Amino acid sequence: MPFTMQTTQQVICTLLIRDPTWTSTHLRLLTASLRANVQRFAPAEWGPGPLAAHNIPMFHPQLAVRDACRLARAQNAGFEFTCFHPGLFMNYLGYGSPNAQEALAGFDDNWQDIWWRVDEMRATIPLTREGKEPRCTMTEIRDVGRFVAEACLLAEGKWREDFSMVGETLGMDEVVRVVERVRGREMEVVYRGFDEVVEKKERELDAYRRFWWELEEMMARERVGEGVVEPVLNALCPDVRPMGVRKYVEKYWGQDV
Repeated sequence: MPFTMQTTQQVICTLLIRDPTWTSTHLRLLTASLRANVQRFAPAEWGPGPLAAHNIPMFHPQLAVRDACRLARAQNAGFEFTCFHPGLFMNYLGYGSPNAQEALAGFDDNWQDIWWRVDEMRATIPLTREGKEPRCTMTEIRDVGRFVAEACLLAEGKWREDFSMVGETLGMDEVVRVVERVRGREMEVVYRGFDEVVEKKERELDAYRRFWWELEEMMARERVGEGVVEPVLNALCPDVRPMGVRKYVEKYWGQDV
């Protein structure tokens, strides 16, 4: 069968912008893309599900960009856009591993004290309002790239506003058990009640640290569309077989590493 090269012009934005220019930068990029007759556009979200932008102030600019993309779609025949949502990057589990460079695969987040510290064998888990350990979605960063590459090859008209993807969805306590089985010893686990998380968030004056408390509160809500995302791209791109948490931990923390 002859192979037909995908000719659709597509812009996939991966900009990391931590200042108030997030919206204006994306709008300029969108405008330039439309002038260049780009048919597909994906702003830089790359995180929790689409509902998170409604509840976390640092993500609020995403809503304005989505609205601009919807307007562009209405005014330009054949234009499509999507937002890629992988949940948490599984690579948070790779900090401090014997082969950290490969484990992180270029991932670099300066907040390394997030929920699980496999190198130090300790974890902090927020609890739901009901006092249960919440589930969360994690996707390995190379699998994110594979999903995006496959999405770019989908036929015209197949793009949806939400392209969430799932490496694995599991309980935050299940991650602890996976690490303990692989490393052969117990993790020190601290549990934070839902009200405690909310209180710490409300008392935090530093905007960036408050953002992480907002993320922790989001995780504790265990809401589908926030910390738990749906496998939209998994269904559309069945050839991508993402890595699960146990395989990741075994690969980068196993006894034979």
